[in-house]
Amino acid sequence: MGTHNLYCGISGLSEEIEAPSLSDETLIVIGAGASGAATLIEIASCSRESGHRRFKKIILIERTTQLGRGLAFGKAEAPYLQLNMRTSEISITGKEGDFTDWLVKRGIGSAHDFADHYAARALCGNYISDRVAEAVDGLEAFGTEVQIIRGEAVALWLLPNCRYLVHLLDESMLVGDRVILATGHSRSKTCDHLRQYPGFLESPYDPKFAATIRPELPSLIVGSSLTAIDSAKAILSLGGGNQICLVSRGGILPAVRRFSTHLHRSFPRHLHALKDRDSLSILEVLAALDRDVREIHEDPLPLQHLFPVPTYRTRTDGVRRFQEDLRRVHAGKAGYQNVLEELDGDLLEEIWTRLLPDDKRYLLRYSSHYRALRHPMPPATAKQIENAISQNQIHVKRLRAREGITYDPRRGEFIAAVDGGTVTAPQLVGATSTSDDLETSDNPLLQQALRTHQIERHPLGGIDVDRATCRVVVDRKINDRLFALGPMTSGVFFYVSAMSECVRHARKVVTFLMQKCELSCE
Repeated sequence: MGTHNLYCGISGLSEEIEAPSLSDETLIVIGAGASGAATLIEIASCSRESGHRRFKKIILIERTTQLGRGLAFGKAEAPYLQLNMRTSEISITGKEGDFTDWLVKRGIGSAHDFADHYAARALCGNYISDRVAEAVDGLEAFGTEVQIIRGEAVALWLLPNCRYLVHLLDESMLVGDRVILATGHSRSKTCDHLRQYPGFLESPYDPKFAATIRPELPSLIVGSSLTAIDSAKAILSLGGGNQICLVSRGGILPAVRRFSTHLHRSFPRHLHALKDRDSLSILEVLAALDRDVREIHEDPLPLQHLFPVPTYRTRTDGVRRFQEDLRRVHAGKAGYQNVLEELDGDLLEEIWTRLLPDDKRYLLRYSSHYRALRHPMPPATAKQIENAISQNQIHVKRLRAREGITYDPRRGEFIAAVDGGTVTAPQLVGATSTSDDLETSDNPLLQQALRTHQIERHPLGGIDVDRATCRVVVDRKINDRLFALGPMTSGVFFYVSAMSECVRHARKVVTFLMQKCELSCE
């Protein structure tokens, strides 16, 4: 049954609702995590700069009561719930040092206190919530009504008059002229077969984690990224340390973030030169990165430290690589991070676009190696993890994919098949990366939109969108009224998990929307 036929059974609203002029439009933003918050803030900023409103009404739909927070920036307070980015590097507005400014204005230290500071996650959540509240006030001052609805969008229909009907779980309905899908991460399916068993824990950021985990017992942590590190740190902070084992397909731990005294901006000219090429291989990108590191810092980084490239397939020991990285940081020899941080945003997007299809698939397969370097852990956290490793409290194992992880109900234990044997524990934390597979997504709205052909799966994962504006693309046609932001656009952009990328993509959307308004006013 087509979308139009399904709509015709819903009360015949099309004759009653006329499409408004651009400045009288209603925008519906589905999801108020980092992407949704950044979008609202950017619209408020553009309205202030232009001196006029863009929308008559903005409806923000969020499942939780916490605007802009998401699970990672929730209200749970615990000493182990710290950010893995420096306070000085965080900004939901796109303004450099915005989080630091917010803290200083509230009397929480001075600017120089935050050079190597890693704030509490809940404090960052307060910052984002405050900026959202300021954006709402700013929009309302220009005559835009902002309606915040706590609920879950489960269906989306395009009406005959080109407006959208959004159906919520409580069966209420909303009508808007444009819709932004900012639904955030979809849960990985890696641990789905284990969630039913006693002893399974979802995330260290869950407010119930501290009360549920039994730190005195052995623990399996599925994953070895920052979420897994935070899980291990949580167990250690709660008095545990009786055999914590991190298991993942790659067995790669995150790198260690360099100190701010070693931080300086670089211009990686070899990487930038790649933008003039029509097509690229991953080996050419790695070679350019290597030349930039050597040229600017005289700090060579072996290619196998980044990826198991086809010409160098030796397996790197994850713990040994982590310990080596920690030594390099303390010796001031982690200059490669200065260059790697420039391989971000617009530059990374340009390079990703030019990569050959097979090289893109290869990069996605080994993306954990890139994330391990691009999302390093704070030095203090690294030292805590290294101490635990040296005392045999933490182990890191490579998971054998075929056997995976099972549960033995007779023994009440999870069993992980790893290189060299098996590891067992009575409790397991699912700290795996998120999924961008639309077909297996746990989001009912994305499932419905895919089923009714309102969104389309990108060949490399997530939703297909126009790179310049984040407008949804279906059958190679761009939809001016439907947008997608955040982690579910990874096939188009590759790197979508940082707050800076949420802000950058929100700016793409809002720039397009404001230009449409300016054109209509001419």
